[in-house]
Amino acid sequence: MRESVVRNRFEKVSRAFKNWTSADSIVVSRARCEKEAREIFNHPAKIRAIGNVCERVAACTFPQILKQIEAQGIDFLQTFDFIGPITRFHLAKNIGLDVIKPDRHLLRMAAAAGFSHPDELCRRIAKITGDMISVIDLVLWRYATLPGAIETVFDTTFDLMDATCRNVEQPRARQSA
Repeated sequence: MRESVVRNRFEKVSRAFKNWTSADSIVVSRARCEKEAREIFNHPAKIRAIGNVCERVAACTFPQILKQIEAQGIDFLQTFDFIGPITRFHLAKNIGLDVIKPDRHLLRMAAAAGFSHPDELCRRIAKITGDMISVIDLVLWRYATLPGAIETVFDTTFDLMDATCRNVEQPRARQSA
């Protein structure tokens, strides 16, 4: 599914689930929330899985979930229905963890720029910019989804980035007299 479609549906599904304001209030109205969400996204098992997550968060609280993630790493997220080895990265980012999702766009960018893994690429850029690696991931991913972006970026941006990363001084603009 395209990012724009997901974004559009997510907003509507979020409304059905009370904009995620409280797991407790969602659990109290779970049947209604799931019914409204199914009208927007007709995948009953996935909508039910969202309700199950709300039940779990309501039962043990979000801070406890975060403690389990700290203890077990993001692999813990795979204990939730429909969260697999790739989706766990996306969910981790969505709940505020500073991780990257090594999707096909980032894998291609990292390889083209001479990095062995997207994490290495994002960490290098983050070191230069001071941004979180999850932010770098998002910016690169958004850029990569633009038509023709991948074909044009490698000849210029990464050469400059690589020079910056090696602390090679960049040419300075000439000062006018």
